[in-house]
Amino acid sequence: MSVSSATRLLLIVETDKTDMFSIKKGQNMITQELMQKSLCHYEHNNLVLFLNRRLGEGTMTKLMANYQIGTSKRWTGANAFWYLDQHGHPIDARVTCYNAETGQQNDKSQSEWLSTLIGQQNPAVVKSVLFYGLHLLNSQPRSPIGLVEEEKTAIVCSHFLSQYVWLSASSFEESFWMGSDMDFLIHRKAVLFPSLNSYCKMNKIAEVLNAKGVMAVVSEYLEQHADEQDRRQGMSIADFLLRKVLLDQETRHLRHLSPFEQLEIMKAENPLVQELIDTFDLELVNTVEPLIRTECSRTEGACSEPRTESP
Repeated sequence: MSVSSATRLLLIVETDKTDMFSIKKGQNMITQELMQKSLCHYEHNNLVLFLNRRLGEGTMTKLMANYQIGTSKRWTGANAFWYLDQHGHPIDARVTCYNAETGQQNDKSQSEWLSTLIGQQNPAVVKSVLFYGLHLLNSQPRSPIGLVEEEKTAIVCSHFLSQYVWLSASSFEESFWMGSDMDFLIHRKAVLFPSLNSYCKMNKIAEVLNAKGVMAVVSEYLEQHADEQDRRQGMSIADFLLRKVLLDQETRHLRHLSPFEQLEIMKAENPLVQELIDTFDLELVNTVEPLIRTECSRTEGACSEPRTESP
């Protein structure tokens, strides 16, 4: 993976001997310059490492540039999601930390606003809704908006379902939405894609948007296709799409093997396979490939066939 040659790190509240760039409390540091200095050291950014592994370097690089993903030392492997206005000026940044292997957030408590870290009160964060990805609207003036709950979901979906401009919101408190300016949505269709178990909450937000003159609908795809395990995990539309990619990556090598070779791999990975064969006197037939195709088709979305890029 290509790594920036820049030598600065972002978001250190307290100064120590190893800090190369520090933010002092009370200092107005939410600037374009600060954002640019954070766009580096991706070898220490767990989210970027995950995207590179799942989607490939070319796609990862494009997504980083589109959504201004910064690197932070707030926690080991942390990242910064930069919230920009429609003109590309930074408003604030949310600092979070993901698992580089699973792509899941390590700890929900590991989420802080840059303005809070540097001892500033940002009225835009405290009293209204901020939209991550808002700066992308001008480049796609006729596209509908896909609205999701988390920044990572917006980033991932922008690759698979590019017919939408994907945004996430800083809050889904109904009162915040009622008091926030939504004029930028008036002439667009907005499709809300709730995570599992968030359908009712998203329906209330859609009602607020419709009352403001926005044509908003809520996607029911996950509600209709999820199983109980998916619901317990609270999966998002991005989780479904990434699961499809992971399944493709795990089964790609099987498609070039004979049924006997595929069976040998299955037995090596799970000793119970051989026990079942012996117990029921099973014989090998060429059914592995159809099963793979069937399983791959389970996560197909209603909109389009997701694109994949080999890492």
